[in-house]
Amino acid sequence: MTNIMKLLVIGTAASVVMSVSAPVYAAEQNRQDCSVIHAKIDERIEKFNGHRNNFADKYQRIKERLNSIVEKLKQQGKDTTQLEVDINTFRDLVDQFKSKVDAVHTELSSLKDMECGSEMKEALHKVLALFKNARSDAQAVHDFYKNTLKPEIQALRGPKPSPIPSPSA
Repeated sequence: MTNIMKLLVIGTAASVVMSVSAPVYAAEQNRQDCSVIHAKIDERIEKFNGHRNNFADKYQRIKERLNSIVEKLKQQGKDTTQLEVDINTFRDLVDQFKSKVDAVHTELSSLKDMECGSEMKEALHKVLALFKNARSDAQAVHDFYKNTLKPEIQALRGPKPSPIPSPSA
C-alpha cells in the first residue's frame, strides 16, 4: 500500500470510531450532568428545609409573643379588639405563606425522581414560579407586621417615657 492509501484507511477507520464513540460519550456526559443536577437539587432541598423550619419557629414565637402582649394590654384595661382582629389576619397570612412553602417543598421533592430533560426543565420553572409566589407572601407577612401590628401595639402601649438625663458632675 502506498502512503496515501494508508492515510485514507487510517482516516476512515478513525472517523468510524469517532462516529460510533461520540454518542456513547455524549450519553455518558449527559448522565454525569444529570447526576450533578440531582446533587444540586438535593442540596437545595436540604437548604430549603432548614429555612422552612426557621420560618416556622420564627412565626410561632411571634404568635406567642403577640398573645402575651394582648394579655398584658387587657390586664391594663386597654381595648384590644382591633389588635386581636389584626392578629387573626396575621395568622391567616402566615398560614397562607406556610401552605405555599409546603407546595414549593412538594414540587422540589418531586424533582429528585425525575429524569433530566425537557420535563425536568418545565418542573424547575414551575418550582421557581411557586418559590417567587411564596417569597411575595413572606414579604406580605413582614409588611403586615411592620406596618400594621407594630404601630398598633405601640399606640396601645402609649408613648415611651423619655430618658432622664443623668446629672453632670
